[in-house]
Amino acid sequence: MDKRFSAGYRQLLASLKRIEDLLAWWELAQAERERRGPNSPQFSDRTEDDLKLEIGCFWKAHLELEEALDQAPRAWQAIWRPRLARLFSRYHALVTAKPL
Repeated sequence: MDKRFSAGYRQLLASLKRIEDLLAWWELAQAERERRGPNSPQFSDRTEDDLKLEIGCFWKAHLELEEALDQAPRAWQAIWRPRLARLFSRYHALVTAKPL
């Protein structure tokens, strides 16, 4: 069971890293669009779509881990709930600080 939670937690960490990377790329693309002005050539950019998809993946993995944790013994919950809460707090701070 510990391996399952560890794997799920690592999946959430990886997803959060991808969200951070995509947000950084999106900000860079926005700055470049502003710098070039409205009449400059526009390039195709799927970053916003990719970001929304990754946010959905994060939520799915988070909810699955929460559900599995609900079924776990209290000792496991005492270990994993605070970790999960800290990770979700990082996610929340990240996505609310940089709205699309």
